[in-house]
Amino acid sequence: MSHNPKARGIMLSHISDALYLPTTKLHVSQVHDLVQRNSVLFGNRQELLQFEGKVYSIFPPPSNYRRGVAPVPLNNLHPSLRDEMREILRVREEIRREKSVVIGYIQRVLMLTTDISDYGALFPEAMHKTIKGCSAYLVHPYKSMSPQFLPIFVHANERYINAMKLRLMTNFIEHT
Repeated sequence: MSHNPKARGIMLSHISDALYLPTTKLHVSQVHDLVQRNSVLFGNRQELLQFEGKVYSIFPPPSNYRRGVAPVPLNNLHPSLRDEMREILRVREEIRREKSVVIGYIQRVLMLTTDISDYGALFPEAMHKTIKGCSAYLVHPYKSMSPQFLPIFVHANERYINAMKLRLMTNFIEHT
């Protein structure tokens, strides 16, 4: 990919979005729902709340809030919703950690090979359509892994491939 320095980043972005965008959207939706339910419990229509020193909102907070000036006194998270919020934040952090190691694996793959036929073994089958959609970014001539090294690399990195499979399966279950 040395001829197209942006190609690796573009492919990484597409693959990352396919794996993690559905989960991100789900968590944003869960927080939005919590903010709305919190406002109902407080009897107002605030579109933001404060929990453990952080502000969560349905929309980005107004620019004057970033300077430390809240437009109105903020609702704190209602005690009845705290466990649910902690669970949402726990899962979000777990996914953030997972994503960082999976992205590291994807970066290694994209640096080692630009041959789409190698990607068949290096990514879960459910990712193949996304990978093929990125094939226009691959540089010719392709750089391939040696046939002897490919199965060794796959075996050594099974943990990351399985993490991608699990993420894809979870996305499918959560969004059907």
